[in-house]
Amino acid sequence: MPRDCQRLTLESGPKLDLARRIPTGAGKPGSHIQRVLTYGLGEAITAILKLSDYGGLLDLLFPGRQQAFSLVSHPRHFGGLQWYAVCSRTGRRVRVLYRPLGATYFASRYALGRRAAYASQFLDPIGRAWRTKAKVKAALLGDDDPG
Repeated sequence: MPRDCQRLTLESGPKLDLARRIPTGAGKPGSHIQRVLTYGLGEAITAILKLSDYGGLLDLLFPGRQQAFSLVSHPRHFGGLQWYAVCSRTGRRVRVLYRPLGATYFASRYALGRRAAYASQFLDPIGRAWRTKAKVKAALLGDDDPG
């Protein structure tokens, strides 16, 4: 039996994944990356990444607000660097920052605690299977889905 959805879902608002925002090979120290991200109802968020030797800065500009995060890097086994944002509320290194519907600032899922959960946590096993099927179908067919 599925649980009642009484918490915010993390997927309900903008999500910022550093692995997707720093293109392959572009995460070199000294790089400056600027991206304009458009979400759901046309909300535009500007992400400015300034990378230095083993740190950096992430500035997020969205309507009426500005938020900054420190960036740290960690060497990968086969070369290159893995970049993490330092959550301003918990101090943890994270790759994904969320701003659920109704929240005013981006934070890690750890900072949001039990107030937020993934959408799949509110589904029963059959509902999760159908959701996974729909996500795979959308990834394979995209806009060419006949119905």
